[in-house]
Amino acid sequence: MLMVSSLSILLVFFFFFRCTCGKCQQMPTAVECVCCHEIQEVVTVRRQGEEHFNQVLYCITDHPGLNAVCLDPYGLQVAWMTYKQQYKGKAFDGPQDFLGQDNRVVLPACAVSCIRAHFPPPEEESAVFKGFRVSQRNVPEL
Repeated sequence: MLMVSSLSILLVFFFFFRCTCGKCQQMPTAVECVCCHEIQEVVTVRRQGEEHFNQVLYCITDHPGLNAVCLDPYGLQVAWMTYKQQYKGKAFDGPQDFLGQDNRVVLPACAVSCIRAHFPPPEEESAVFKGFRVSQRNVPEL
């Protein structure tokens, strides 16, 4: 039987062994420990970026469009206002195939780390990242 500390070390080793972009960091849960090379949609975007910008992108965080889409506070503000206007302020009442409270996806660990580096939590001691949480709405009781 493995000790908890041995199991933790094993999980860390397994996670970093899986990372092929070289930029992933350990996430709080196993569900969140995903490299950008493991998500087909992200691989497609990375490859399109390689073709468009004529350069090798080893990680999705190397994509030149990442800054405008995920890291620019003004671009994010415009996107949020547009989204709220489109769905009349009801952020989670969009089409069923859109992301929202009941439709979540895990971001690659490298992208999460990059976003957190650009948007650190407030200086409060209580500011802790909660990590990925699946919606508890409409969960059938067992």
